[in-house]
Amino acid sequence: MASPTEYKVAGDPFNKPNADVILRSLDGTHFHVHWVVLGLTSGFFEDMEKMPQPAGGSERAIIPVQEDSATLDALLRFMYPGGDKPAIDDIMRIGDVLCAAVKYQVDDVVKYLKRQLSLFDDPLRVFIVGCLADLEDVAYQAAIEWCQENAFDLEDTYVPEMTVLPSATYFRLLHFCDALNRGGEISENYSFTRPPSVLASSAPEPTATFTVPSPFNRPSAHANIIIRSNDKVDFYVNEGILALASSKLESLLHDAPDSSPRSHDGYRVLALPEDANILLPLLQLTYPVVSPHIRDWELLTHVLLTAYKYELVRAAELAKRAWVKEIPTEPLRSYFIAVQQGWTEEAKRAARHAVLLPADEYCPEMELVPASCYDRFLRYRQKCRRNVISARRAFMDDLYLHAAVDQQEVYDTFWHAHDVSTMFHYSLHATWARAGATSPGVRPSQWTAAGPLPRALGLGGEWPAHIQQLMSCLHTWNGRHGDILELIHNYDKYGGQAMDAVDQLAFEV
Repeated sequence: MASPTEYKVAGDPFNKPNADVILRSLDGTHFHVHWVVLGLTSGFFEDMEKMPQPAGGSERAIIPVQEDSATLDALLRFMYPGGDKPAIDDIMRIGDVLCAAVKYQVDDVVKYLKRQLSLFDDPLRVFIVGCLADLEDVAYQAAIEWCQENAFDLEDTYVPEMTVLPSATYFRLLHFCDALNRGGEISENYSFTRPPSVLASSAPEPTATFTVPSPFNRPSAHANIIIRSNDKVDFYVNEGILALASSKLESLLHDAPDSSPRSHDGYRVLALPEDANILLPLLQLTYPVVSPHIRDWELLTHVLLTAYKYELVRAAELAKRAWVKEIPTEPLRSYFIAVQQGWTEEAKRAARHAVLLPADEYCPEMELVPASCYDRFLRYRQKCRRNVISARRAFMDDLYLHAAVDQQEVYDTFWHAHDVSTMFHYSLHATWARAGATSPGVRPSQWTAAGPLPRALGLGGEWPAHIQQLMSCLHTWNGRHGDILELIHNYDKYGGQAMDAVDQLAFEV
């Protein structure tokens, strides 16, 4: 923080010595203002005026605010009577002032700036401003205008300023416009800025009465402190083991004074905010005991992130090793977790599996990372689809596809249940990519029917299951009656080419 001698004084009229309060901007500029002006124009400052003020005639209250000097200067000039309103020709700068006006409840300025926004022919950036200012009506109208411009393509859906929004808001925008373009129903209360409450993520709750196993369930010669969970479950632990495992826990244990609450049997208690079903596997991964086998992705994720929180190195390493194995069960959620944590290789692995998801759905982890992360994934998935389409065209021509199959190319941002059931592109994409993601397989340059069919072919996986996937694809194809072995050969050849192309895609996390 800057020292008092480093503070600047704003320009006229915010430099008058007779002002009765000082607003200190984030970048260290002092604005000398009058309570009467602030109180008349802002409900927020009207409430602050009633707070006790410093005693003494010359001393003035200094109120630090989070806005920079340019934003605060513009806001105050809008609020002060008699002066000219600032001319702002940049949407995002209007957004900064609008956010401040909403925060400080300056209703007249909010109305004026909303009218100014309506003059810009840039609905995507207006949408961003509406979301930042928590003005759903502005965001809703901007989204409508953007969709009507038929710009619903990945090449036109993202602008750099959108990185200030979470991926979840970007998802809700795409979902909104996709539903609008398909003629779907849209709720009148559709919110771009707030997650659906029914999907709010929280620590998984135990499914039955929680039982603490040995050695954490009772006093012993080795236990000298109790870890108490958020749901009031006690774990008898050894302070020395935890201190060796984590310097952060060592500090927490050291700071738990002898005078802190004690259990009924006299043990010191360290209360932690995590629930028991998270702390138990965390302690088991820390102690020299058999590691727990956790298959539930959500629980395993909470354990992993908690291990990182408390800097439990061994527990984090073991939990992460198990978590990586479960990525295919929740690939998109895993992608956002990995991005948030800065795990590059895990994020790439998750993205590779996430391209197989049959439909796009909201997940609470989208709220944790910038919109740029979701945009990068969508662009990666589009490149994967284009590679599959190219391979499909070499495998079989459009002329031989059943007339009932929708031949729209897979360039849409979203896939839907209807697309998945009818789109031949998706069937091939899912089959080829799933086989390629599970195992490398053996890709012989050529093979014939002279010998028995190999049990593993080309794209990986067991051959009976692989050929079953191929026949499932062909079920929707009114294809030519050619040699089935030729079809299988071409299917494997071009599928391999598609996956080779996908493997070579550079995906930046």
